[in-house]
Amino acid sequence: MLDGERYDIKAGVTTISGYSAHADQTGLVGFVKQMRHWPRSIHLVHGDAEARRALKVALESLAAKHGKTLKVTLPVNQPE
Repeated sequence: MLDGERYDIKAGVTTISGYSAHADQTGLVGFVKQMRHWPRSIHLVHGDAEARRALKVALESLAAKHGKTLKVTLPVNQPE
């Protein structure tokens, strides 16, 4: 219930063990590379803008190299 109206939840919960939010770009790219099931999309919401843009390029390059489809999103109006 939200504001008195019922909504169906169309989401899942996934636990990722051994993941550090403070990994460097190499570690984060390696983390995705080793996933058994690659994500279809990644939303980069943490870190400074330049680092997010560089990580976006690195992830898209990795996906292209492996013939995978991956959409990497940088949120609009994200604080710098």
